[in-house]
Amino acid sequence: MNNLAAIQPGPPPEIIRSAQVTLQICAMTQNLEIAGDFVRTAAKTAGFDEAGARLIELALDEIVSNAIMHGYSVNCPGKIVIKAAVFDEGLIITTQESGKDFNPFSVEDPRLDVPLTERKIGGLGIYIVKQIMDEIYFEMREDKLKIFSMIKRLNSNTGVSDAECQNNSQA
Repeated sequence: MNNLAAIQPGPPPEIIRSAQVTLQICAMTQNLEIAGDFVRTAAKTAGFDEAGARLIELALDEIVSNAIMHGYSVNCPGKIVIKAAVFDEGLIITTQESGKDFNPFSVEDPRLDVPLTERKIGGLGIYIVKQIMDEIYFEMREDKLKIFSMIKRLNSNTGVSDAECQNNSQA
C-alpha cells in the first residue's frame, strides 16, 4: 500500500463543488448497503472507474460501520448524514453523526508486521481509510456532532495498486 493520509483536525479547505447530494440513514448495519450504493454512484458520477468507486465505498463503509457499532446502541440508534460532493478533481465524502465520543487522533496504526493473534484490537478501519483517501479531516463540535470529511482525487495514487492486488492474491 502507498503513503497514509494523515487525519487533520477541523473542516476541509473550501473547494468549489459542482454537485452535492445528501443521504440520511438510521445508524443500523442493514443500512450499510444503501450508504455504499449512494457513495459508489457519486464516485462514478465524479469520474472514478468501478475499482476506484469500490475503494471509496470501502472507506465510507469503515467510517459508517464504526459509527454504528461503537457510537450507538442497538436500543437507541441515531442517524448518520452522508454527503457526497463532486468537484473538478474528484469527490468529497462527509459523514455526520452524534454517537458516543470518538477521537480518531488517539487511534494508533495497527502493527501489520506481527501475527494476527498478537495484534491489539482496533485501528484497522481507520488505517484502511487512511490508505484509500487522499485527505481526511475530523472535527467534533460542542454539540457532540462528529464530522469526517474525506477527499479522493481522480489523479491520486493512493489506494491499492494492481501490482499489490496480484502480489496479495499469490500469497
